Amino acid sequence: MTEIQTQQIAGSFRDLKGDAESRSFTVSLSEKLVLYKNQSQIVGDETTVSLDVDGNWATELVDTDNMVGEVYYKFEINGRIYRKLVPVHSHCWDFNDLPDFTF
Repeated sequence: MTEIQTQQIAGSFRDLKGDAESRSFTVSLSEKLVLYKNQSQIVGDETTVSLDVDGNWATELVDTDNMVGEVYYKFEINGRIYRKLVPVHSHCWDFNDLPDFTF
């Protein structure tokens, strides 16, 4: 059995006044089905992440380092799409520090 590594990701989304920009956002893999460590399949279903009243949030995602192909996460926040990689890291990633996926 393949051990699947997950990464904690955290961030905040606030408007110019400092209020929460929205109540939630969605995150999904760029592919519907991904091979992980050449052994396990991961389904790229969309997940909803909730923000607290201050716009802070946290979630856990499977790392993209061990996925086969050019796979990234799509974070859709208030109509904007951010394409991010989630590398293996020993600590929680801040959303703003995640590397962008470039075509």
